[in-house]
Amino acid sequence: MKRNKPVLVKMTKLMTIINKLIFKQKVEIDSQVYLIKHGVPQGMRISPIFSEIYYQDMINEIFPAYENNGLLCRYVDDILYITENEHYATEFLKIIRNGIPEYNVKFNPSKIQSNIESLCNPIKIRFLGWNIKL
Repeated sequence: MKRNKPVLVKMTKLMTIINKLIFKQKVEIDSQVYLIKHGVPQGMRISPIFSEIYYQDMINEIFPAYENNGLLCRYVDDILYITENEHYATEFLKIIRNGIPEYNVKFNPSKIQSNIESLCNPIKIRFLGWNIKL
């Protein structure tokens, strides 16, 4: 069996292709072609990679000020934000509760945890199986 040699591709071309696969998907239903503007294609082997790119793009676009004013940790779609700045904490919580419509991202209200309402009382937050006492 003959193996093909890897082909070198310019990074800009590769990023254009990846961007198109993530942000400009086309689906055909009953001979009508629709453009999916939000979301990540599911079921492909590289779906986790596309998901990672999608969520990181969201973090880069929506949350740069929060990254500069606290600790922002993300694992797939689980996000932890820790800051001593009450303004940024309150604004971050507001965004998370409202979701991020530009990315078609909604967060499960029952999984949102915060100590904003009870700043004086210690609280335990569960993140990726860890209990974090604040």
